[in-house]
Amino acid sequence: MKAFPSNQQGTTIALSASVEPKSAEESINLGLEIFKDKAAPLKTRAAKALNLFNRAKGMAPNDDEMRAALYNGACCDVQLGNWDDAADALRVCINDYDLKFSVLLSDPDMAPFRERREFDELGAEVRGGNPDSKSKVRLRAEARNPFRFSRMTILGGLDLGAFVGLIIITAKLVGQLANGGAPAQPLIEGEEAETIATSLQNFAINLVAVLGLSYVLKGEFDNIKRDEDAAEREESVGTLQVKIGKRRVVPLSRLRQSARIVVLYGPRGMLSGAVKDAKRRWASELKRRGVVIVQVPITGQEEEDDEESRGFASSPDEAEMSPMEAAVANAGSKGLELDAVALDEWRAFFDRLMSEKDMNRRDGVYLQLNLDGAIRVSGVGMPSWDAMATGLSLKEDWTNRMVEQ
Repeated sequence: MKAFPSNQQGTTIALSASVEPKSAEESINLGLEIFKDKAAPLKTRAAKALNLFNRAKGMAPNDDEMRAALYNGACCDVQLGNWDDAADALRVCINDYDLKFSVLLSDPDMAPFRERREFDELGAEVRGGNPDSKSKVRLRAEARNPFRFSRMTILGGLDLGAFVGLIIITAKLVGQLANGGAPAQPLIEGEEAETIATSLQNFAINLVAVLGLSYVLKGEFDNIKRDEDAAEREESVGTLQVKIGKRRVVPLSRLRQSARIVVLYGPRGMLSGAVKDAKRRWASELKRRGVVIVQVPITGQEEEDDEESRGFASSPDEAEMSPMEAAVANAGSKGLELDAVALDEWRAFFDRLMSEKDMNRRDGVYLQLNLDGAIRVSGVGMPSWDAMATGLSLKEDWTNRMVEQ
């Protein structure tokens, strides 16, 4: 929550809540005063302050006042859970009234909004914001093979050189054939004349080089497409949302470096059986490896499960965790599962994925994500918990922050 004069950092005028504001500046400062008065509940303060900020927009504000009204109104919308309204106000504030996107990154009043998917979408649409989805896909694809550009540059240069040589040799060979197979005249005086046999040999060498290098380059371009498709799937799954606690909703991308997500998709009975097996036999080992399960049933009523049935037997020491890790560990009850939010979006993602692979949704499918959000493994049916419990390194291993197994 801020007041923004020309330098975007100013003081406010103290006004009594009973004063009727006569200008945009007075309305903004009164709204700030009400919002900061902690005697009243937060949502009550936010609703009253929002009304004043909205009033200021209709009181002929200058650009600085409009920026303050929009931004502070967005802060109130965040506290009220009006995520779309907050995003709309911030979009106008940044693009039309020169608010710096960096303000959103440091303001504690914006902390709940920074966890939301709407924040990512806003960042891709405003000046100075985060990369858009296409840029993220490209960056993730490049990170899979960081030396590809250098390799393709070298291969491309060699292929071009071989192709140019092939053209020259072909012209020379045509001339020799037109002269009845007579040796070609040397380009430099004193060199030995090139016979047709030598020309044919050089032609074959350059042709093989062009074909071989072109084949390798085609493979590199195919790999680029494959990596971009994989990165696009990872970014898409990163936008899908889960519930942490009772009201906190975040996209999966917010759990990167905090949890290894395992998503199960299929008939409800199949999912329940797989989760029960994980709890019964591998709970402690999976927990030590940061595994968190998200169930996405293909159909059926989304009833609330008993939270006490959602946990491992013990939880890790929160003092050693990041804030997001601690939140995940306490989600549900003791950290085994997170609830999927907006199940239609989850189902659309998996149905699209399964249609591409010509798979039957009733057979079930699973995805396991690395700490960096990359898809480590996927398959038909339900996962092998023993393979995860023995194949994944312990989450506290510092090497996991750089390299996933």
